[in-house]
Amino acid sequence: MSHPTPQYADPVEFAASRHRIVINLSGGKDGLVAGLIAMDAARQAGVDDRVWTAHASLGPMEWPSVTVDGVRWPSAGELAAQQHSQALGVPPERHVEVRRSREVDGERVPFDLLTFIAERGDWPWLGRARTCTGPWKTKMVYQAFTPQVRALRKETDGPLMFANVLGMRAEESAERRNREVWRRRSDNSARVVDEWLPTHQVSTKEVWARTISAGLPYHWCYDSHPGTKDRRGSRRCSCSACTLANHRDLLLTAGPAAARRAVRTGRTRPPGAVQSEHHHGRAHRAVPSARRPGPWRRG
Repeated sequence: MSHPTPQYADPVEFAASRHRIVINLSGGKDGLVAGLIAMDAARQAGVDDRVWTAHASLGPMEWPSVTVDGVRWPSAGELAAQQHSQALGVPPERHVEVRRSREVDGERVPFDLLTFIAERGDWPWLGRARTCTGPWKTKMVYQAFTPQVRALRKETDGPLMFANVLGMRAEESAERRNREVWRRRSDNSARVVDEWLPTHQVSTKEVWARTISAGLPYHWCYDSHPGTKDRRGSRRCSCSACTLANHRDLLLTAGPAAARRAVRTGRTRPPGAVQSEHHHGRAHRAVPSARRPGPWRRG
């Protein structure tokens, strides 16, 4: 079904029209800054009590916590829940973490992205739909708020108006550059969901300037070594062995454990895989050789 894209002139006006504003936090820098902009609009509209944060976990694929020189650096999920959400002023009871699961032998168990890829015998690649974003993130976040929709509808005439806040930026890729700041993603009798990209026109330099000037916490993977604060590590904070990451980031910072899991998964694919190995043993990579177009580049 095609949903018309709404037209909004002012973020404050948009925020005021929402019953819920859901800020998606991956643990990365862009989501946090997008959240700051969205929260500022919500406060101006007097609806900051309607703001929630959400983290869609991809399980073992996410950047883990590490301990270096006696200092523990949080995982992506921990950073989103314990520091980013609080930095936005959202109380713990309004943060949700979701993770996909399935039933095995009558019991619900976590279902991780690598298992899914191995079972399909197919890796995501640039130029196709992003396997990790739809059923693994967006759908799970929507489902988490279904009980609230049911409860609030008893007090509201018509569908509940939701804002789904994401940290996507035009500078990241051609596909994201062509996205609109506001886009209707779901429209039914129970709920209307409009996607909102507050940082769409914000540059990487501006994101970092705002992060550093405000003293905001950011994930250790962005540094060449935890604690250096040089921001010379990974340029993205998604999965630690992201199937859509560029070559540099994989060689520089992919964790050995995650990389080994990716290699094992790649070997389940019948056509075989190309393995790239950092000579110092810091990263390994398996990607489909026959179906990935062009050189590795930013996902």
